[in-house]
Amino acid sequence: MAEDSNMCSMMSSEREDVDNPLRPPRAAHTLRFMDDSPTFSPILAYERLPALVRDHDQRAFAVAAHLARRITAARPGTAVEHIGSTAVAGLPGKGVIDLLVVAGAGAAAPDEVPSIVGTLLGLGFQPQDGPDPMPPERPLMVGAIDHNGERFRIHAHVVPAALPEAAELVGFRDALRADPAMQAAYTARKRAIVDGGTTDSREYSEIKGAWVRAELERLARLAGPAAGLDEVTEPGEALVPDQEALVPDQEGHPG
Repeated sequence: MAEDSNMCSMMSSEREDVDNPLRPPRAAHTLRFMDDSPTFSPILAYERLPALVRDHDQRAFAVAAHLARRITAARPGTAVEHIGSTAVAGLPGKGVIDLLVVAGAGAAAPDEVPSIVGTLLGLGFQPQDGPDPMPPERPLMVGAIDHNGERFRIHAHVVPAALPEAAELVGFRDALRADPAMQAAYTARKRAIVDGGTTDSREYSEIKGAWVRAELERLARLAGPAAGLDEVTEPGEALVPDQEALVPDQEGHPG
């Protein structure tokens, strides 16, 4: 679907007026974003923190929409989706702004990934560090941003649209938005993990991942093979050549 170059594929409730003035980058090699709003900082350094389940912060929607506008201003035609727990109103989680970043109208090719990564680097995002990072075919870029006195960490998942994961991340978000019982069960699982003494983010996400996997399989069965969801990958996993599944650094797991 054709989009104006300053628009993103956020849900309508998260879209920001595309007529808002956006100054162009100062130079193509820096891709610095000049923002008229004083309430948003530049992209800051990412910090790894212990696992903590926080109440949902409604400001996350404005932050995600603002970040999407930055990305699409620097690289027109890029589609950005707000995913993860902060994309679901009222859903507790780690408080990380998860973004799904693809190029064009659902036709991202693997050879476009380096260009997207270059844009994100120019905006101030950093490559994921730590053990077992995501592969270059499906990288995770990280950062942070200050908004109205609060610092929000950011995970930007660069996923070729051809991978099943791209649709699954959006579908999982939409299923949570539409199902209060699913939200309640997900929240209970998260709180039980933390209440049980787990504070390491990787371990927290690995334990939580079993619940996510089961829900994805349930949704796939409900959707049926015609929906193309008969084979699923867990959010944060990507199918890559010569491997059935890649176990990523779980710090980057959405939600």
